Amino acid sequence: MRTEVNIEVDELYREFFQTIHQFRKLNMASMMPDVSQSEFVIMNVIRDKSSEGKVVISELACRCKLHSSAVSRTLHGLEERGYVERHIDKDDRRNICVELTEEGKRTVEECRQIMQDFGRTVLNHMNVRDMERLITYMNRLYSVAEKEIETRKWKGRKGKEHE
Repeated sequence: MRTEVNIEVDELYREFFQTIHQFRKLNMASMMPDVSQSEFVIMNVIRDKSSEGKVVISELACRCKLHSSAVSRTLHGLEERGYVERHIDKDDRRNICVELTEEGKRTVEECRQIMQDFGRTVLNHMNVRDMERLITYMNRLYSVAEKEIETRKWKGRKGKEHE
């Protein structure tokens, strides 16, 4: 028999994930000039992580939490539009490096300004203390969820129960 507490938790669970999902549906790329959301993420990482102006593709994939083939496809499109250049790493010829072109740097800075202005405008409609609390709660919730996923991670192969 289900208790009222279980029903209440189930409803909170449903509402929470429904709310989170709404944010995934926001079309942030519609505000950006000629760049998809994934392209912006990749260009941003290249800009931020490249101390010498270049990044190795494997590091880029790791930082973006994407498969290297997805990163490579995205880079191909960025390369065709003149935003990035790929070349063999002169320090380790096994690696391919990526760097932003001047046009890529201008575009990523323009996108960053658009996103910063958007964020400020949205947050100006919110109470600062409420936002600080929300950020704290979201970080705590993320930490708990991350640990819980680790305990439930599929550790076996097909047909075996998870540990």
